[in-house]
Amino acid sequence: MTDSPDGSALPRVRLLGPVEVVVNGQARPVNGLRRRAIVAALALPPGVVVATRRLIAVVWADDAPATRPNTLQSHLTYLRREFGLRDAIRARGAGYLLDLGDELTDAQLAEHGIRRAAQEPDPVRAVELLRTALARWRGRSLIDLHEMPWFREHAVRLEALRRSARHSLTEARLAAGDHHQLVTELGQAAQRHAHDEALHRQLMLALYRSGRRDEALTVFQQLQHRLGRAADQASRELEAAILRRSPQLELPARVGVAGPVPAGPLVERDRERELIDAAVRRAVEQRSGTVLVFDGGPGIGKSALLSYAETTAAARGCTVATSVGWPAEADVPWAGVRNLFTDADLPPHAYGVYWHIVERAERGPLVLVVDDVQWMDETSARFLAYLAPRVDRLPVVLVAAARRDSPHVDEILSALAPATHRLSPLTGDAATTLLATVTGLPRDHPVMAGCQRLSGGNPFLLHQLGRRIKRALTSGGDPQTALEETVPTVALMVSTQLAYFPPPATVAAQALAVLGGEAGVHALVRVSPAPAQEVLQGLGILTESAYVVEHAATGTYAFAHPLVGATVYAAIAPAQRAELHARAARVEGTGPAR
Repeated sequence: MTDSPDGSALPRVRLLGPVEVVVNGQARPVNGLRRRAIVAALALPPGVVVATRRLIAVVWADDAPATRPNTLQSHLTYLRREFGLRDAIRARGAGYLLDLGDELTDAQLAEHGIRRAAQEPDPVRAVELLRTALARWRGRSLIDLHEMPWFREHAVRLEALRRSARHSLTEARLAAGDHHQLVTELGQAAQRHAHDEALHRQLMLALYRSGRRDEALTVFQQLQHRLGRAADQASRELEAAILRRSPQLELPARVGVAGPVPAGPLVERDRERELIDAAVRRAVEQRSGTVLVFDGGPGIGKSALLSYAETTAAARGCTVATSVGWPAEADVPWAGVRNLFTDADLPPHAYGVYWHIVERAERGPLVLVVDDVQWMDETSARFLAYLAPRVDRLPVVLVAAARRDSPHVDEILSALAPATHRLSPLTGDAATTLLATVTGLPRDHPVMAGCQRLSGGNPFLLHQLGRRIKRALTSGGDPQTALEETVPTVALMVSTQLAYFPPPATVAAQALAVLGGEAGVHALVRVSPAPAQEVLQGLGILTESAYVVEHAATGTYAFAHPLVGATVYAAIAPAQRAELHARAARVEGTGPAR
């Protein structure tokens, strides 16, 4: 068998999508409905003799005249010759079998991975197994045989397996501590599947573990309203557990070969910590306010600073109120502000909310911590700009984090410009310090340089690489292998973030990923099949969001972090990737394609 990019076996027969046969490492579609049906019937599962009469009945259904055996023989001869199946399709007694030897179909590989994940005690490892299994699907199972009743039944079973694996993946991610990132994904999924109680329970738990208990209870109330009846027993029991803050809802202890990876200190963020310390001290000792806004690309460490602000403020006896921008609430006026004060009936206008904050601050210093302003509803984001110049005479600290990912953020950040602090990537020395803390390796270990090159000094990417290295070390492997694989958490982060961008961002990212390294505007426009204006628009979005950097001296663009570029490249569908490579080959002066 050949190997796929993720290091797992590439199946020779693929059923999870259009029916394909892999020949010399290249997936080829099977032309002709009857030929596809023959391959699929023999591969469900392979190695089992299918009687000739049964095979004809499956492939031709009610339209099976006496001449069908001859037609079947003709199709089998074609399949053996065209797809290298001469030794694989064998006559046995009164029928035929597909003998793939040690090879498995993609359906078998997916099922094996899902079963292994169910038996895996380490949730991080279970997440990786399930993601690999789900990546086998290229669309709906047996999609090009949906007209035939016998294959529809198998497709229903395979799609049920896929849904179950997705549910199990979410459960594993919750057990692995990925609740913060799941809140957004599950919130969107709950909007699409309004009556899926299991999905809503997962969203409730993710919200609860993210410190958003009231929102979790609101999800339960919304679920019952949508159902038009009482929720099932499992949902009611979860609501009761949330109401009493049951310890059973807390994150379970991590088990497995690697164990948890410590978050480590805030590396090379002394200046930002000093700003937070000074702001809290000013509110407590001088009863005057401060606004701090941390701006930077994904994974740069904004949320870690906000967490530091919460801890510092609580330790000084301040009242802390938190809110996080949530795409599912982006069209709900005042949603972000209401999340700050879930225990109050706020007036629906800026003046009234401001005086509510004044009254709160009179009881003691108040620290407002707001993450992901770029995903907050516009009314709430504008209120932050309204509030900022008015906190100076109040014991109020506003600490916020934002990225330039939405139309109104530039305007908001402009209003907050005097208080905005742009976070930079870590220097090489700081990146080495972080990696040494996470992995336990000496600072001069050869793997350090590779991590710095791939991450570009991004703390989140460094942490994820460090996690992979630690797992390799604990299992006795070579830490260098961590640099040769796409890190699942990074892949999820990139796909999630790009999903919130307008489509042109994905168009530009894919073109840049295929070209690799640095590329100019002309080359990107030539490689992408999209209109030039769309590519330029996407490039602007990616640059503003710090996914891509512009090298002014050469007029070229590149991913800020090579690891992100590799992840974008790996996520491109094979057929689309081939088309982009073909276009790249025709572009003069861009260097060799990846």
